[in-house]
Amino acid sequence: MKNKSSINLEVSLIEIILSILIFAIAAVIILNCFAIARYTQIKSNDKTIALMKMQTILEYINSSETDNDTQEILNELFAYTNFNEETNQYYYVVYFDSKWNRCNEEQMEYTIIMDITNKQLQSGIISHINIFTKKSDPYPFIENNNSIDSLVSISTKNFYPDFEARRALQ
Repeated sequence: MKNKSSINLEVSLIEIILSILIFAIAAVIILNCFAIARYTQIKSNDKTIALMKMQTILEYINSSETDNDTQEILNELFAYTNFNEETNQYYYVVYFDSKWNRCNEEQMEYTIIMDITNKQLQSGIISHINIFTKKSDPYPFIENNNSIDSLVSISTKNFYPDFEARRALQ
């Protein structure tokens, strides 16, 4: 027959093991939450910086008076440019490192890609502009799919009036 003190010791040992197990599970869950929060905050900061960079580019486009002025500005801002004559579409690409400094393709962490499609109208040129930012590697803990979608994207239009064509119409 067991005495009363030995029964209490066995129960205490089981209680200690269970409480350590519960605290270990809670610690794993909390550490996972902290990791998710950290990378969510990093992604949010990246979106903010990407939006500022993209907005700056769009302000340069908006400040130019002609399509040719826009092309000159964008050729200076972007590392890679291409023109597709069949679709009358311009492609621009610029690379950034992890601290959002311009870099080459080998060191890139972020990429800003822009395509502009121009359409000639009687009164001028209208440009359909799509600009988006991609990250080369997914964020740990918060990216569920294997494909890397754009971090931020903006679609807009810009109109360049042709004052000579307007005068001819009057």
